[in-house]
Amino acid sequence: FGILMWEVMSYGERPYWDMSEQEVLNAIEQEFRLPPPPGCPPGLHLLMLDTWQKDRARRPHFDQLVAAFDKMIRKPDTLQAGGDPGERPGFQPLDWSATRTTSPSLASVPSVMWLSSA
Repeated sequence: FGILMWEVMSYGERPYWDMSEQEVLNAIEQEFRLPPPPGCPPGLHLLMLDTWQKDRARRPHFDQLVAAFDKMIRKPDTLQAGGDPGERPGFQPLDWSATRTTSPSLASVPSVMWLSSA
């Protein structure tokens, strides 16, 4: 999902540019992560980094992504939060455990409201 977000924010640029599949795999193993596309808010790039965690248990779940996007839409200043991704040692993920619900539900997200406010 993070790669899709990157492609959208880069207006369809090819991720990993002209790297071969093996070069991409090697780079990822060495903890390379795509830089933010031009104009991508830092908060959104940090969310991308969280979705790219090697350990899938440390990646945000869909309901957590929805909550993060909802927060960004309702409070646009959160898009600028997070600072420089390079300052995050080892691309440590955000602490998603505090936001994980026991029963995911999209009922709390008024879709018409957040879709129309974009």
